[in-house]
Amino acid sequence: MRIISISFAILLANCYNNCVRTYKKEVIIIKTININTSIHDLVKSYPEIKDIMKNLGFDNIVNPVMLNTVGRIMTIKKGSEMKNISLDKIKEAFLENNFILEDN
Repeated sequence: MRIISISFAILLANCYNNCVRTYKKEVIIIKTININTSIHDLVKSYPEIKDIMKNLGFDNIVNPVMLNTVGRIMTIKKGSEMKNISLDKIKEAFLENNFILEDN
């Protein structure tokens, strides 16, 4: 009886662990950011934004001097206007990386 109980407990534990692992893989955290927040503040809060922006064509974002100076006054909205990159394209790229952009 004891062997069956231990085997059953191991079976349950394995099932539970696999279910939890599968569940954790499916959890997606969506972050909401405002397109009028400075790039500097956004990158400070979410460092992965730097790569998203660079891939969109905002090459200067990887330059620490630019990020710490111009980045303090530059926003996603202003940058899209300056670089002629549509906000829809930017929103799509951010959504692919689990960010929702708000404009308020």
